[in-house]
Amino acid sequence: MAKNSIKLDLLERILSEPCERKIAEASLDAFQELVAGDHYSATHYDFKSGAIEIFHPGAGWLGAAHALTSACGNFFFDYPTNADFFRKRRSAAYLRSELIPTRQWQRGEIYNEVDRHLGVKDMAAIYQITPSGGVMILTCGRDRQFRAKDVEQVRKFQRVLNALPPFHARRLPAPPPMGGAVARFGGLTAREQEVLHWVRKGKRNSEIAIILNISHHTVRHHLEKVFAKTGAETRTAAAHAA
Repeated sequence: MAKNSIKLDLLERILSEPCERKIAEASLDAFQELVAGDHYSATHYDFKSGAIEIFHPGAGWLGAAHALTSACGNFFFDYPTNADFFRKRRSAAYLRSELIPTRQWQRGEIYNEVDRHLGVKDMAAIYQITPSGGVMILTCGRDRQFRAKDVEQVRKFQRVLNALPPFHARRLPAPPPMGGAVARFGGLTAREQEVLHWVRKGKRNSEIAIILNISHHTVRHHLEKVFAKTGAETRTAAAHAA
């Protein structure tokens, strides 16, 4: 059963921890105190490099080679709460079952590749912008639907975190402007280079669109320009040519 208050020493830890990993761990400890669940994790996403790190109580920070990190990375921008957060680009709390009906969700690839193996049928998630401009995601998964009063606890905690100095009034870096200035490197514009950067990171067009806050059609248009300028015929060839 969910509790109604957070121990002051947990809030003090969030305020005093020296690095973002430790802030995430302390925040997850406080989250566990408030909201009952079957599966908890903290994720740190580096907005500049695209690196994803996952922390599990008892297991610590999982390396990039860990199966769960790899699986989550494959679907990172497709998960409903992640997709909504990166569209809005501001701190928020979400409930997966409010974004997509459970029956529909359980027919999908992500549920069957990730959530089903964890025994998770519903997920509450909190998104906060970190001091470095990255993203901290706290998740609480359950083998059943969340109740309204539990969801309110999640949202209250998100508002508390948003008022703390590590997170207060922080926003994700805005995508670079769509200016047409041509960069020195390869004759590509700044936006074309940015799209190509995420292609090198293995991101699909739909993921690049979310990261850069542009449409899928615009991503495709920039890639067509990259192909024309580099003489490449495929995404891989364009990345190598650049």
